[in-house]
Amino acid sequence: FETAGPMMYIARHRALDHQPMADAVGRNRSALADQTRANFASEVQQLNPADAANLVAVIDSLTSPEAYEVMGAANARSHRQIGRAWTTAIESLLASWPNLTVSTPPQEIRT
Repeated sequence: FETAGPMMYIARHRALDHQPMADAVGRNRSALADQTRANFASEVQQLNPADAANLVAVIDSLTSPEAYEVMGAANARSHRQIGRAWTTAIESLLASWPNLTVSTPPQEIRT
């Protein structure tokens, strides 16, 4: 997000009045959710479909471009600080998620 964030920000704003940009933003959001699903496949596979979808949605939202922007701009966090905070948050989330056994903690997130 450190590199692509500014372009993603512009794309989201242009998507408000330009349908091709809205379509591209939608595809990007879908790709990010797919990455989340793939990165947490071992956890997702342990859950029923509804709980798996909820877990993916929470992690995807937590690590979204918008969350990155808020943490950087409004909270003055560096990209390394954001990565460490996200890693800690996801570790806590996974440890407390019902019916989920985490065998290995996630690696530090690189933003």
